[in-house]
Formats: sequence, C-alpha cells, structure tokens
Amino acid sequence: RDRTARNYIRFPCLVVEVLSESTEARDRGQKFRRYRQIETLQEYVLIDPDRYLVECYRRNERDNWELVNTISEVVGVPAEGKLAINSVKLEISLPQIYEDVVFPEKR
Repeated sequence: RDRTARNYIRFPCLVVEVLSESTEARDRGQKFRRYRQIETLQEYVLIDPDRYLVECYRRNERDNWELVNTISEVVGVPAEGKLAINSVKLEISLPQIYEDVVFPEKR
C-alpha cells in the first residue's frame, strides 16, 4: 500500500529501532505499545549499538506479540545464528547487521 509514499510509511510491516542509552526504556515500552496498535505491523526489531545483540518481536496468529528470536555475542564473538525477518523475507547474520560498526571500548 505504501509503494508510492515518499516521506513516510503509513502501513509498515516492520519497524527496526537502534537503541540508545537515553531512549531504550521508551523504545521497549511506550513506543512498542504504540507500534502494537498498527494493524499492518508484523515485526519489531531492536538492535543494541554497543554490543552484538538483536531481538525480534513478532505478532502471532492470535494477534499477540512474542519474542521469537534473540541473537547475541558469546564472549565478544558474534553468534553464528541468523535473524529471520519474515515480514520482508530476509535472513541476516550478526556480522552483516553490524558491518562497519566500531564498538565503544569496554571499561
């Protein structure tokens, strides 16, 4: 439905958020509650920019949201698994998601 829209998408099937320290609680709470009200939305993906961590929430057949996939690092090395984003028919690995990302140094 949005193929001709130029500035924004009114009927999204997927929302991807890159988290930040200052907005993470809002992204996981208030924004996610609002997004769940969008009838066309099927998946919500959260990406942590400071470490290898990606979460995918998906609307199920009962119209409930569930965490269906979490891929993360194992002792600083990205997991081998891939994230399946069904709404856009995409399968992607952590190294692909984080390509060219320079992580902050750990203290």
